[in-house]
Amino acid sequence: MAERSRIFDYRGQEITVSWTPRTSDLVIIPGEGEATLTHPADMALDTAEVQSLMSQATGCNVRKDVIGFRKSGDKDTITLPVDC
Repeated sequence: MAERSRIFDYRGQEITVSWTPRTSDLVIIPGEGEATLTHPADMALDTAEVQSLMSQATGCNVRKDVIGFRKSGDKDTITLPVDC
């Protein structure tokens, strides 16, 4: 299944949420069932905010288990698992 993406404003800043739903409940394929939120590096977000924003963007249940976090120049990304 193809990656989906949604861009929206949050607290006056541009936020991007990208996610790839699972194609199977039985087989785990790397990268599927994950959502990534990208935000400006100077914007502090806690896990509850990230989880809420991802849930709104994807329409899926988002878990708190952080899969990855990365800083890249002026952007930060956080990846969490999604159930969809």
